[in-house]
Amino acid sequence: MAKIDVMEPQDWAFLARYDEDSDKLNFNDATQLETPLSRDRIVNAGLADGAGFLTKMGLAYAKKVLAREKELQVGIPSETRTKINSKAILIQPPMKQWYVASHKGKKLVTNGEILYFGKPLSAMKAQKLDVQRLKHTIAECHKGEFVQIFPHTYQIEELGGTEAVWLSDAKQGLFIAVQAKLFDFLADRFKAGRFFGMGATLVVQVRVRNLGLKNDVAAFIMPLMPGPKSKLKEPQKREGWSEALHDTGVPIN
Repeated sequence: MAKIDVMEPQDWAFLARYDEDSDKLNFNDATQLETPLSRDRIVNAGLADGAGFLTKMGLAYAKKVLAREKELQVGIPSETRTKINSKAILIQPPMKQWYVASHKGKKLVTNGEILYFGKPLSAMKAQKLDVQRLKHTIAECHKGEFVQIFPHTYQIEELGGTEAVWLSDAKQGLFIAVQAKLFDFLADRFKAGRFFGMGATLVVQVRVRNLGLKNDVAAFIMPLMPGPKSKLKEPQKREGWSEALHDTGVPIN
């Protein structure tokens, strides 16, 4: 029986990189094959032979994966995606050093990409940080007129690459991209949290009533800033967005 269930995400990503003229995988391409274990799992699953030629089953799977990749690069409604494990931020590379500090009597945790008020997880192995290094950043993240934003579209650059959640205001006039693993971590940690943004390149706030600092700000996320060569593109406006928004059950105010 083919061992499909042992396949890892990076294996499927590599499978989608097959040469469409020869139906062959290049097991010698170190830029695509992250680990020799992927080759072993693909061969053991009966998807390719030792030379990289796809089997009939392997080709069928590769075409499905490639079609799914193209769909996700365009983007799908955020509410239809399979959410990332909320602890992915702790185990997915690139790993970031975590720090813990105290500010106005509250503990805060940061890795430079997110900052939240609360205790660090033991797996973070957080190091102590002088809060003086963060005071200016915290103050700047409170400035300006923020509007509530909601998860709108899920998009990827490529399989195994950056995964993004695009957040939008109720009128779909503002779109902000954040890493999906950061969004999922904070959405899971602050289940009553509401997200607020001000601009595509500016910090996103997570607000929780009676928690956090000014305006109930309990966390910040740094946005993704896709460059001209990035495959991440601002999503199209969605028909029925208002209905989808109200179905989330998130307070709109």
